[in-house]
Amino acid sequence: MTWPSLPTTGALADWRQAPNSRSRKLSALNRLRILQEDFRGAVIERIHATHNEPSIRERVAKFVSVAVNPARDVTQAVAIAYDLGVRRILKGASEEAALAFSALVKESQAATKAQHWNRYAFLLGPTLVVPCVRKGRMQLELIRPDACDIQQDPDDPMGVPAAAVWAAHGGGASFVVLDGESWRYLDEQGREVLPRSVHGLGHFPGAVMRLDDPADDWWPRNYQERLVDGTIQCAYIYAKMSWVRKAQNKKLLTAVGDTESIAAGQMLDPELALTANTNTANSLQFDVHDFNTSPEDFLKEIRFTIEQIVESYGIPQSAVSFDVAPDGGALAMVVQKEKLGHLRAAQTPYLERGELGLWPEVVAVARVANHPLAGKLPPPDEVRDMLAIEWPALKVIDDPIKREELYQLRLKRGGVSPVDMVQEDHPLLTREECRTKMQGNVGEYAWLVDAITSRGLVMDMANGMMASSEAMGRLGPAVRDAALAPVPTLAAPDEAGNRM
Repeated sequence: MTWPSLPTTGALADWRQAPNSRSRKLSALNRLRILQEDFRGAVIERIHATHNEPSIRERVAKFVSVAVNPARDVTQAVAIAYDLGVRRILKGASEEAALAFSALVKESQAATKAQHWNRYAFLLGPTLVVPCVRKGRMQLELIRPDACDIQQDPDDPMGVPAAAVWAAHGGGASFVVLDGESWRYLDEQGREVLPRSVHGLGHFPGAVMRLDDPADDWWPRNYQERLVDGTIQCAYIYAKMSWVRKAQNKKLLTAVGDTESIAAGQMLDPELALTANTNTANSLQFDVHDFNTSPEDFLKEIRFTIEQIVESYGIPQSAVSFDVAPDGGALAMVVQKEKLGHLRAAQTPYLERGELGLWPEVVAVARVANHPLAGKLPPPDEVRDMLAIEWPALKVIDDPIKREELYQLRLKRGGVSPVDMVQEDHPLLTREECRTKMQGNVGEYAWLVDAITSRGLVMDMANGMMASSEAMGRLGPAVRDAALAPVPTLAAPDEAGNRM
């Protein structure tokens, strides 16, 4: 639920609202609707702004579709910082503390929520992540910019806010206010309708996930306007194409001559014959003409718009491919993975800044709320000092055979170690955990070798498991005889050191 304007009474009477707060939230709401594929209204507005004739507006509006959605496609392709997960490690912590922290992170469902705050930060703007404990479990609230207002911290105006208010999601309240002392729950008039929840931390217990450095305003202005406008334009062109092709996608039947002889009330249906009663054979001539407007020009216009959008993010046109059905169906955009590495690298420093601010607050909230793991967790200040965020390398080669070939080449020149390859296959494991896994693999392999050899079998990498005799037979007579020949021995040397 989105509230463009806050009440000016009750607990929010002294809340300082920015003059552009309403327009800023409505703009973010429009971007959210595009992300959620619910932007038909914006396309219809574009149709009304483009066409003056009411009947044309009505006809084109019937064909509005969200099938073409570059903003969502670009967001899904570019906001990929968490696609391989992220390793959150307390370096130097005791085993008990490290395991408790890992369990708390897992319980918060950060593995799935992180992808959402990455996409929100990319398309919508700064997103708050607020930890809270409900029913004894750690949860992370994602507060989007379309339903949020903040109070800046006088000591750090462009950093984590001093307080925030956002639209509540049920529970008998309309708004939630969080500041350095407590959670408050308000109705539409700003009156407290539920008991306060005091945390007493003395600061805002949350973090900001954003992909920019604010300069003169905490909220970015005209955020992703190019992407939004291009998406609406593409959807409008697609609607216009569908409207034109509704009537111009077939053969056109024409009749010249005594048209009065054609019986009234007949349907121009390809499955039914058209009859006419004429006195002479030549009094009425029928002909068939092509009346099929190709979708090609419309799709070229859509492609051009999308290419201009993606180039603004540093993605060359050569890295983008389009797939469209022969009849002009929905157009899909695919971006080459190897071109996305620099875009991901540009996001991770901002997201890492948010992560480093988030997890000490998660631990602080867990300790205040007497979470079951609280007694095993280090103090928040120690978490801040020990916390390390590691981003797995982006996989640009999907073919496992080609990946193995590249690994072998890099291994020869010392560019990687076997641990690197294991960690690439298991990106959420630390290097120490990868070593433990490798040791376990070696133990299992030794067990397999013992099980095979104890039964008189051998494992041939090319042909699988077979009897020793069969394996020797496959070697050929010369190799087999050499392998079975006795090993010559040398006699002991005499007193002069000569061997006989």
